[in-house]
Amino acid sequence: MEKCQKIKTTSGNKFFYNATGTTYGLLSINFHMTEKVDGEVYRKAVEAAMERYPYLCVKPEIIDGTSYLVPNERPFVVTDDGEYTPLGEEASNYHLITFTYLDDEIRINYDHALLDGRGGLDPLYSVLYYYCKFKYDDNINCPGVKTMEVPIAADEYESPYVKEFPDPEIADVCLPQSWYKVPESGTGERGICRIYTVLADQESFMSVCRSGDSSPASLATLLLLKAIDKVHPEHEEHIACIMPADYRAAIDLPGTHQNAYAMFPLLYHNKMKNMPLSSQLTAMRGQIISQADPDQLIKKFKADQKLCRQALALETLEEKRALYGNGIQMSVTYPILSYIGQCDFGDVKKYVKSMCLFHSGYDSILLEMIAWGNSFCLAFSFGFEGTEYLDAYLSLLDELGIKYERGREYRYHLPVRNY
Repeated sequence: MEKCQKIKTTSGNKFFYNATGTTYGLLSINFHMTEKVDGEVYRKAVEAAMERYPYLCVKPEIIDGTSYLVPNERPFVVTDDGEYTPLGEEASNYHLITFTYLDDEIRINYDHALLDGRGGLDPLYSVLYYYCKFKYDDNINCPGVKTMEVPIAADEYESPYVKEFPDPEIADVCLPQSWYKVPESGTGERGICRIYTVLADQESFMSVCRSGDSSPASLATLLLLKAIDKVHPEHEEHIACIMPADYRAAIDLPGTHQNAYAMFPLLYHNKMKNMPLSSQLTAMRGQIISQADPDQLIKKFKADQKLCRQALALETLEEKRALYGNGIQMSVTYPILSYIGQCDFGDVKKYVKSMCLFHSGYDSILLEMIAWGNSFCLAFSFGFEGTEYLDAYLSLLDELGIKYERGREYRYHLPVRNY
């Protein structure tokens, strides 16, 4: 694949068709380096790395009422201010990925319509590899990194929606309106991204997980829901959050960088409150295992696929936007917890203190979690002012004896999507 061809958008359509005029759908990954960033080396690394990903060298266009990605031969933009450059516009050379740095931090910003969280890891790994190679060690060892010498597999850029499954059953993706919603949701000023990072010690975190034969995602989710309950103990409804589940393996398309995830609810039932913590953890893990079962994921995938095909059959842009109109609202209303998993970037780890992922545009609470080195890097994003929920979460970590340190805090003004 020498360069991208013009293609209709598919898996990112809920962003392409329903996020125009909002700040929704901007993903960012921050790398806190051990030394001040060398801007010239960073620019050189971006240029070298992105040559490996021609299918990401694109710009969005609406053609006859349908969203397309078309080839974009302009260079990627690298800035030295640590701020957001509007994507899909002149300032970003119309790209859907931009790169910035400030002091000892590197940040890559990209549109969720182009890549999901896990899908963005390979190109970001490539950028970090070349940066550390050029700056520190020409023989740096980074197993699995995609360089120019690694052939491009078809499933890297193939849409998940080309897959076909005989089972006609489609999952119900509607979320009940009766679950408890964080009352502060949506009360903050629009266009402001508020992020607080926490580095939780993996050893003490996993010790608590093992007490309930559980997992990091189960404990992180349970603590988020318990923190909400702690701030608002007067509620009567079940507290719910939403978790994305990667369905690449379930649909046998492991290499795709496109959006390949389903959203499913996790509940903190009122009857769980009186259970021992170990039982709460076991119950939460059971919910996650049940929802992330491959058969369930395929059903959710087929629901997304059906919606995409319905949209592509419509003639006008307005009709497509109306079809996707309700999906995003449900996902921004409830708290969300996303766990990418362990990021093993080889020798790059020697030059990166920590990394965090965060996502803009949510009205409620978003907790992004990544395992890096000896820590779980937690990034809390809020659609409102105040730190009551963060403070409640940290008090629960204290109660459980989980060691942690407060990381950096960020407050960004987000550009509005104009495409």
